Amino acid sequence: MELVYISVYRMYRIITILLFFLPAIAAGQIPVIFQHLNSAHGLSDNNVNAIVSDKNGFLWVGTDKGLNVYDGKTVSLFAKSNSGSFVAEEITALFCDSFNRVWVGTPAGAVLIDEKRQMKKVELSDTFKNYSVKEILYTQSLGIIIFSNKGNFFFNTNSKRWEKIQFFSQQQFKNRAVDISSFGPNQILMCDEFESILLVDFVQRKEVWRLPVKYVVTAARLNDSTILASTFTGIIYFINSRTQKIQKTFTLSTFSKSTRASVSIVKMRPLPNGKFIFTTYYDGLLLLNPTNLQFEQFTHEFKNPVSLSGNRTKEIYCDNKGNVFISIENFGLSYFNIYRKTVNNINVLQNLSGDFFDGPVNMITKDKDGIYWMAASDRLMR
Repeated sequence: MELVYISVYRMYRIITILLFFLPAIAAGQIPVIFQHLNSAHGLSDNNVNAIVSDKNGFLWVGTDKGLNVYDGKTVSLFAKSNSGSFVAEEITALFCDSFNRVWVGTPAGAVLIDEKRQMKKVELSDTFKNYSVKEILYTQSLGIIIFSNKGNFFFNTNSKRWEKIQFFSQQQFKNRAVDISSFGPNQILMCDEFESILLVDFVQRKEVWRLPVKYVVTAARLNDSTILASTFTGIIYFINSRTQKIQKTFTLSTFSKSTRASVSIVKMRPLPNGKFIFTTYYDGLLLLNPTNLQFEQFTHEFKNPVSLSGNRTKEIYCDNKGNVFISIENFGLSYFNIYRKTVNNINVLQNLSGDFFDGPVNMITKDKDGIYWMAASDRLMR
């Protein structure tokens, strides 16, 4: 056993690189530490299109090549197109309801996975068998709603059949809905690509209002009276949902580290801590504090294993524990926790001769003289 003498009173000889503190010193803020989930961990594909967690805490990950389940330690492939009632490999939407059933959308229809994890194909109509699912959401008045290229459907509990929502059809849009999100228990926001934002009420059974916004691609609820909307080119609007008036406007490129003239936004969603998160085509991840308009930007950093795994970010999902999952084109998922920010550190110890030790330390204790002793697998240090 080798004995290496290190004086605890000469701490400049102990080089401890704490990634937790470096950005904090530079920017005055606690850094976000990203973890990753991809094909190296067992995902069936690195292109992730949909994410949701169930009541048991399992994470469901829909990819271009099948549906995966992550239990926090291992990834298992739940289904592909050749698995019984499963209709297609590509997953386009996921939703978990209050009964712990998982609804799965694909380009060839929807599948219901019940609480016992048995699968059943969802047949919306006798007149067509295949339909492409854009989104699956829940409203108090109509229950589960499936948004598809054949129209938008809900399950009528009286007739025990799926019925088309007549007042609100996909054919109302000149182009296509690029983003759909909940605004309230019975209201949703929709972005008609490059043209307008809609607020739809399923109790009143009508389109409440439509606001023309050029190049709009995503919108989300800030509070009862305010909506945040973003254009593809990174212009952010604060909109009064009662008067449909734009209250405030600013441009993300002003705050971004990007060298391009504009930041290309993909999607935006609110987080439980009050901030908003943005995914982008080229510029990684953006976090906005809507109160003071302060931004944080996170990008892939070469040789930094706790940075984003790539800069082409797409889907966003936040579970009830504050875990935020981001899908990244060709690189699976990167995720972090908005409440518990992990410390990642690399310890390097240097002895008086200038030699370095960078292995794991198994135990640390302090003797009666105030000297710290550190036990590694192959040496004892003090």
